[in-house]
Amino acid sequence: MQGTHRREGRHGHTGHEQDAELRQLNQIRDRQNADPTPQEVAEALDEIASFNIPGTPSLSALKTLENAGIDSVNVAGRSLKSYSIARGNPGHGAMRSDDHISSLKIETSKICPEDDCMGTRAIYVCRAHHNIAGREALVCDCCDHEYHTEEWG
Repeated sequence: MQGTHRREGRHGHTGHEQDAELRQLNQIRDRQNADPTPQEVAEALDEIASFNIPGTPSLSALKTLENAGIDSVNVAGRSLKSYSIARGNPGHGAMRSDDHISSLKIETSKICPEDDCMGTRAIYVCRAHHNIAGREALVCDCCDHEYHTEEWG
């Protein structure tokens, strides 16, 4: 009787099962890197306009803007100046294994409480590092008065 031999790969999967898993992973990766729809971009911009400061918008909103090629934008009195997304590395113990916002800079409306300052804008800056340390600060654009500052890690 000739070969009904099944070759099993890692984790006991056959070659066909591995091919199917690989195709499925590639499809997910392609969807994640696909150009976002106008509706998805609009939803991401809405989130930029309304998320609580201090705090950050969702990673998915920033990924949508990144995939749409939007590096900075003005929306509803806020100006997204810059952001960066760090890709996780599950194989490295000292680094975060998930994708995360590594830096964010937004200018927003805020009246400074200092008597000698007429500032009406504040800058929010957040930085997070792979070792899960970081800093965020909300400061007056005019006099550097700190509304909020926090460090962690």
